[in-house]
Amino acid sequence: MPAYQTVVVGVHDSPTGARAVEMAALMAAETDARLILVSAYRHWGAGRKGGSGYQVRGSVSAERTLERAVAQCAEMGVHDVATSAAPGNPATVLNAAVREHSADLLLVGSHGLATLGGRLLGSVPGTVTATASCDVLVVHTTTDRWQKLVSRRYRQRPSRYVRTILAGVHDSERSMRAVEKAGRIAADGGAKLVLVGTYEPARKKEMALASDALKGESFLAQGSFAIETVLRAGEARARAQGAQTVESVMAEGDALHGLLTVADMRRADLLVLGNNHLPEGGVRLIGTISEQVTRNIPTHVLLVN
Repeated sequence: MPAYQTVVVGVHDSPTGARAVEMAALMAAETDARLILVSAYRHWGAGRKGGSGYQVRGSVSAERTLERAVAQCAEMGVHDVATSAAPGNPATVLNAAVREHSADLLLVGSHGLATLGGRLLGSVPGTVTATASCDVLVVHTTTDRWQKLVSRRYRQRPSRYVRTILAGVHDSERSMRAVEKAGRIAADGGAKLVLVGTYEPARKKEMALASDALKGESFLAQGSFAIETVLRAGEARARAQGAQTVESVMAEGDALHGLLTVADMRRADLLVLGNNHLPEGGVRLIGTISEQVTRNIPTHVLLVN
């Protein structure tokens, strides 16, 4: 069974919106997932409230945008496609579509995510990652990395290009669910899976005290021991989902910079993380680790709930 069966896709009339649709169609072509293309619109004369590029004016414009998106999917061999145009705030409309169709994935472009306005006032991808009831795939449409996955070169003839999926790992059940999902996606696409665990090195004084207390098991006091254990558990769970090629990498330092560094070194095509939400009243300008990574990494990010 593929990782996702029903995917809601946020559609808007722009080149970056078209790239997001391409990514969704590629996924559907490879896994037979059903696509639900959704466009939010505002009535003529209505105020523009947080719609960003995701909201078009009038239902006719929304329907035309969806027609172009359906044609784009058909060009890639994807025909199990439904459409929906609804008035309202784009994030609200998308979340409603997820519930209506019992979707297990919501796909949106990264438009507005890294801007100061998006951090202070909210953006569509930023809002749905914090509120959606399903996993969210943020397609970074502002860089050229997407071309590896959706260009005609890779669609129309076999390629030796092997995708690389990174999964951030730490000791939590949410993180392990993300590892399992990454393993399933790697199995679906024959991708290489790299599990990344970060750790803060222990201080010398703390190491000495721990080693003295542990005696013959002093190796347990190593700063990286805990994450090594988690990575081994993660690899077992990823392989259980069908992943064939799995590698574990440890990065010293904080999680944000560790993940960004390894993703850049490995030229990752997709990063998979557990979706950690801020508590009510949290500081949105800074955000959680998953939000910070999504804003700063130049590749697609899957946030697993």
